[in-house]
Amino acid sequence: MFTEYHLEKIIQAINDAEERQTKAIVAAINGMKENAIVDHTPEKKIEIEVHPDLFPDEIRESMAKATTPAKKPATTKKPTVPKKAAPVRSRN
Repeated sequence: MFTEYHLEKIIQAINDAEERQTKAIVAAINGMKENAIVDHTPEKKIEIEVHPDLFPDEIRESMAKATTPAKKPATTKKPTVPKKAAPVRSRN
């Protein structure tokens, strides 16, 4: 059977252990902040061109169709009619 003295000692040991863990975690986080390397450079886009001879004929044909820009149908513009000037009212 635990006496009140033993229970206080157990609680104190648990509190001490929690305090040590908290200090260790804080120290680890602070250590990580000092060694952190942050790259602020913008992302670089890389374009890769693959030689078409590396693909079978079926894929090569579909690639050629996909890369050919689609032509837009020619539309005629409607002629614009110049607006007539509004009549000027005289002051009477």
